[in-house]
Amino acid sequence: KPTLFEIEFIVNDILYKYGFEILNHEVHTEWLYRKEQRYVNLFHRSSPEKESIEIVKKYSTEWKKYAEMTRRNSLFLSRMANLACDFAIELRNWFMNFQIITSDYMKDSNTNSYISSSDEFKKSVVSFLQKAHVDIEDIKTEMVPFDLNIGKMPESLKKELLKLLAKDDIVVEMNKTEPMVPEIKTIHSIYDNANNRISYAEFNLSQESKGTQKLYALSASIIEVLKEGGMLFIDEFDTNLHPELTEYIISLFNSINNNRKNAQLIVITHNPLLMDSKYIRRDQIWIVDKDEYGSSELYRVTDFNVRKDKKLMKSYLLGQFGSVPDIDNDEVLQ
Repeated sequence: KPTLFEIEFIVNDILYKYGFEILNHEVHTEWLYRKEQRYVNLFHRSSPEKESIEIVKKYSTEWKKYAEMTRRNSLFLSRMANLACDFAIELRNWFMNFQIITSDYMKDSNTNSYISSSDEFKKSVVSFLQKAHVDIEDIKTEMVPFDLNIGKMPESLKKELLKLLAKDDIVVEMNKTEPMVPEIKTIHSIYDNANNRISYAEFNLSQESKGTQKLYALSASIIEVLKEGGMLFIDEFDTNLHPELTEYIISLFNSINNNRKNAQLIVITHNPLLMDSKYIRRDQIWIVDKDEYGSSELYRVTDFNVRKDKKLMKSYLLGQFGSVPDIDNDEVLQ
């Protein structure tokens, strides 16, 4: 059966509902609604064929040319944006304005580029880390030779390799002889026995704790989305982070003073302590319950009749919301 995707989002204070179904690399259905007094269907597609695209009368003349150029394996909304339809570009920009960070591919290159672009941005990252009580006085970047370990690799192949590195967001600069990459140094204070600062010490970022490294890698994305608005997804949010740090990050997004552009943070976590966080509303907590057949159901804590004074973590661990792993304690080694 086709896989269905649907999302509701707001652009310029207007609520849209957009979705599609795909199967075997073809778009089987696609729809877009706009809510004014009520939902209005702007277009609906009922099969992979372009002829199945029905457009609301208001836009039928303008959008018909885009429908004629829509392939079976392409989304009509994306095709419109690619062909310079201002309306579609505005909606696509909403999707372009969020980031997805996964635990198995968390890179610090985004923060490296961010702090290298201006002193102001670097100060904002340092301030972010200091407010999280990471004892870093400053950060500096040095360009160092990048050992490609390529021996006598032909120049043409070396250039292709550098292009691949650039696609992976690794900043590479070339001097006359070899590629250069940024190396991040963290600056720490050194104190005497009377707690007087007497000097400073430099560390490579790789020498910092995993928690500090993760916080550094996340910092630019968090700062950018709070400043500009948008959406930030973080998988395995709590890995390597102290519970106080995860609460600190969440508090920034639920703060009127820090989040004036209505940025949204969506995280996946296995830390039940966050369920009783003073920074998270109950309607913001969603639970994924996976059954024995591998099917997952997603629901909110507020779908349950839970008293306001009840501790959610305790209820969750007792299995009152489902989703608690049913672990078989039988002997593993027979």
